[in-house]
Amino acid sequence: MQSTKEGADCPFFLSRNELRALREEKDRYWLYRVIDCYESPRMYSLRGALDERFLLDPSEYLAYGPRGIPSVLRMKEFLGG
Repeated sequence: MQSTKEGADCPFFLSRNELRALREEKDRYWLYRVIDCYESPRMYSLRGALDERFLLDPSEYLAYGPRGIPSVLRMKEFLGG
């Protein structure tokens, strides 16, 4: 379930787990979205693979590294500590 005070074209967040689930279970996955929550609330629903119906733009990344450092134990040395 996603909701917004904006209209249907307002972007919304989708977690990595939600994306994984919708890809693995696309025949069982539904998105329910409430729009215009404050003015005139309406709801729509979509079934299936959302990544086939929406443009997905990664908004966060998990950074591992730095590259070339073979072990977290050497991180302190790398950072000069």
